[in-house]
Amino acid sequence: MNQHNPPPPVYFASLTVDNVKCFKGKQTIDLSDGNGKPALWTVILGNNNTGKTTLLRCLAHLNPTVTSKIYHAIFPKSSDSKATNRIDTQFDRIDAPLEYSVSIQLLTEEALEPWTIQVKRKTDDRRVANFGIIPDQVEERLVIYGYGTARRMAPYSFSETNNQDTIATLFSEEAILINAEEWLLQTYLAAKNDSKKAEWRLEKIKKLLTSGILPDVKDFELHTTEQLDNYVLFQTDYGKVRLTELGYGYQTCLAWLADLMKRQFDRYPDSENPLAEPAIVLVDELDLHLHPEWQRQIIQFLTRQFPRTQFIVTSHSPLVVQSADQVNLVLLEKVGDQVTIRQPQMTTYKGWTVEEILDELMGLDERTQSDTYLGFIKQFDEALDEDNYAQAKQAYDELDKILHPRSSQRKLLRLQMSSLIPEDTL
Repeated sequence: MNQHNPPPPVYFASLTVDNVKCFKGKQTIDLSDGNGKPALWTVILGNNNTGKTTLLRCLAHLNPTVTSKIYHAIFPKSSDSKATNRIDTQFDRIDAPLEYSVSIQLLTEEALEPWTIQVKRKTDDRRVANFGIIPDQVEERLVIYGYGTARRMAPYSFSETNNQDTIATLFSEEAILINAEEWLLQTYLAAKNDSKKAEWRLEKIKKLLTSGILPDVKDFELHTTEQLDNYVLFQTDYGKVRLTELGYGYQTCLAWLADLMKRQFDRYPDSENPLAEPAIVLVDELDLHLHPEWQRQIIQFLTRQFPRTQFIVTSHSPLVVQSADQVNLVLLEKVGDQVTIRQPQMTTYKGWTVEEILDELMGLDERTQSDTYLGFIKQFDEALDEDNYAQAKQAYDELDKILHPRSSQRKLLRLQMSSLIPEDTL
């Protein structure tokens, strides 16, 4: 294939928010790797309702397809009849009590001096004008794909779907992605009709979907019934199954992966490997519906298949953080009605235990244990302090029932019990 030479790509270098929803005052997220180049993996951790999705939406607003509905998902409407908002420097709202600000810096792969996008927007009560004017030299380089938590496939042919909006599912649970099975079928049929491009695409698709990114999926094939109905069968450890018979985690993962693959194929039709071309991918709750072992591997799989993609994702999983070779971690910490952004200096947590990540990064402290366990431990410790053998023995017996069979704490509890003297021996 002829090598296609698109404009040099741009990536996100930083995001600054000022009085945007739960983020009070000016706060900045560094999206670089610390050496002036874009970080290819940024993971945003935080409890529910701490603004994880809001941050992704702020980044997604640079997409040229952004609409007024999307804008108001980030910035609440005000009651004033006329307002002028400026992204990057400030959002000045006439007679409005608050000012809003979003600033986004962009970098090239070559880590040249970053520049900041300036976008203006005006509204009135009846209509919403263009969200903003993005310079042509930037717009043609922006490749942003966004995937929200409702990663649903279209129940009909993707060719019937208005699929131009690459970030719609980040803003609406009603938005749908392409029908992955329909896309695979069309690619398969085109390949059978001796389309060299389709054969090449099918090879790339198979390589990705059988790389382990979908555990247990070893292959897939076109199946035609006697009634000439076509569908795709996936070869798994449990036999051949249709897409709708795969687990929900498989279906949701395949939905956004197929959408991403198709968009990259369309964006870079002449590339030797479109999946290795640049892109920015925003994923809300990357670990959604994934088994823990799958969560441990998802970053490595995506990095291998999309080596020049900048992934900015949210997650609730310590396993996602633990497994990453290089991760730009963003922690959202809620105090009262405000959320503070914190970024640790470390870029790998592969030597940390899950408990350490839950404790120090996700703020669970001793809550990594059940309330029942904590209650019995408290009772046991108080009994030790009071030399109360009967109370300690009662708590010890209850702990013995619920601790892991090979828990090292059993030995410690026995040693502590031995320091007490039963009352009937006195």
